[in-house]
Amino acid sequence: MKNYTLDELLETKKAQKIIDEKLSSYNNTDYIYAVLEINYWTYKNWKTIYNFDDLENAIDDIENWKYTIYHCIDCYFDSCDDLLEFNWNSVLERYFDYDSYHRDCEYDITEASNWVVIWNW
Repeated sequence: MKNYTLDELLETKKAQKIIDEKLSSYNNTDYIYAVLEINYWTYKNWKTIYNFDDLENAIDDIENWKYTIYHCIDCYFDSCDDLLEFNWNSVLERYFDYDSYHRDCEYDITEASNWVVIWNW
C-alpha cells in the first residue's frame, strides 16, 4: 500500500471519493486533517506518512463522535466556561480562578496544526 504525506493524501482523487461517500455533510475536511494529523500516522525515513486506511479510520472516528472538535482554543475554553453554573453576579464567580481552570482543561485537549482543537474523551 502506498503511503503519502497528509497533504498528498487529501489531494488524491481516491481520498476525495472516500470523503464524499463516507463523510456526512455536517463535517468538513479540517476535522479529517486534524484527526489524521493527531492520531493516524507513522514515521518512515523521518517523514510522517498516511494511507487510505488511516483516512477511512479517521472518518469513522469523526462520524462516531469519538471527538468533539472546536475551531480554536478560545471556543473550547468558552465551552468549558459554559459548564460552570454560576448565578448571575454570584459571589463565587468573582473569586473563581479561570486561569487555573483553563490550565486544567488543557489536559484533555490536543491542538492540530490547522488550529482545530479536539477534546479527547
